[in-house]
Amino acid sequence: MKRSGILIDANGNKLLAFHNGEICQGTFLAEFVILQMSQDTIALFREYEEIVSQQSFSWLSSIERRLDTLGLAVIWEGEESPVIVEDVQLAGGKVSFRVEQAAC
Repeated sequence: MKRSGILIDANGNKLLAFHNGEICQGTFLAEFVILQMSQDTIALFREYEEIVSQQSFSWLSSIERRLDTLGLAVIWEGEESPVIVEDVQLAGGKVSFRVEQAAC
């Protein structure tokens, strides 16, 4: 099972490294260390978590669109090709995401 890697943005910037990952109910969950994430991007993830924790769902689609513009993907340890991810969240020292499913 893939347990470690790097989260990158559409420009190839290495935002964070994650390790000790596991899959729980279809979502990958791992500990992470920030590498080169801008303060604006950190603030965006914090805002997203705030909206979710306060259940302010009317704002959710707006911030999800902003997160989608980052073009997030992971490069698994030992691999070179990025894999697009969805629903990326940072909370409690953990990163979670789902790997985008290919259309049938």
